[in-house]
Amino acid sequence: IIAAKGLEGLTAGKLASHIGLRRTVVHYHFGTMDDLLAALVTRSSANARKEVRNQFKPATLGEDIWNLYSVILPGAEAIRARAMASKVVGQAYQAASEELIALLSGMLLEAYRLRGIEPEIQTNIMARTILMAAQFVGSQRSLGGSSNIDEVEQFMRSQFAITKASE
Repeated sequence: IIAAKGLEGLTAGKLASHIGLRRTVVHYHFGTMDDLLAALVTRSSANARKEVRNQFKPATLGEDIWNLYSVILPGAEAIRARAMASKVVGQAYQAASEELIALLSGMLLEAYRLRGIEPEIQTNIMARTILMAAQFVGSQRSLGGSSNIDEVEQFMRSQFAITKASE
């Protein structure tokens, strides 16, 4: 529903109709739409982390992170915006973000150590920096921005080139 109609198109009634239940069942299980969105964030984040663990390789980790998170999906952006406006969604989003950072941090540390290198900065800082920059570049591109975006991307790619070195 979110992919087809946007976050504003998601209502308890539309969701209930889509899955063949009554709207009261949706409200019974989730209370409010924010509770539903928080559950959606938690579940989709767990699925995304599972995919990251299964698909990302130490040899290309930085590139993999960049390629996935520099693509902006309008539904994801709408949920991020809702997370800023709703305490319930915000808490779920923050918890999901911390779990993703922990996973990526551990994977980055493993990628460095497989090469016999001790990272110069903490891998959780690396993971946050790559994610934030990727999301920023993706957002700017989706909005049509072009001022130095390519240079930012080139700089960021140079910062995680370790994942291509010594292969």
